[in-house]
Amino acid sequence: ASQTADFSLRSIKLIEAGKKPASVQQWNQNETLVYLYQIVARLEDHNNNQDTALQYFEKAAKLDPANVTALFDTGRLYQVRYLSAAEKYRTFPEPDRSAADPSPQVKAAVKEVDDAADIVLQYWIKFLKLTAVNNTYGSTREEVEKAVGDLYKYRQPDAPDGYQALIKP
Repeated sequence: ASQTADFSLRSIKLIEAGKKPASVQQWNQNETLVYLYQIVARLEDHNNNQDTALQYFEKAAKLDPANVTALFDTGRLYQVRYLSAAEKYRTFPEPDRSAADPSPQVKAAVKEVDDAADIVLQYWIKFLKLTAVNNTYGSTREEVEKAVGDLYKYRQPDAPDGYQALIKP
């Protein structure tokens, strides 16, 4: 795994510097970078380096906005952040959470939860839209859609089903 990561990172550096294989007729720089970013991201994720994994998954998703794997995994890692932020928020006593004027710590915790929820929605709504017709993710897609529904209801309580229009192909 470490050799794969080293090779991939060296290759990324060379490609980003404008190098390309001499013997390849059909060269797609972005496609190759997306592939290499995902390799490094998965290795970092496996090694519990989620921040670094996110950086590489986000790079892959930015280079190829139709890459459902990068969208799914980016959303998955941000969902972990969301769940952690929500758990942290729940550690505050109920009176502090429901106070008319919450403390700065509670406000910061709410902002962390909201920001994480928004970014999960950003990536997973794109994922759901792209997999609406060609679902290669099976029941995982259904789980993502349920999570999106719950998050959307939390973030948009006045239009809890509004995400449905956003995921139509």
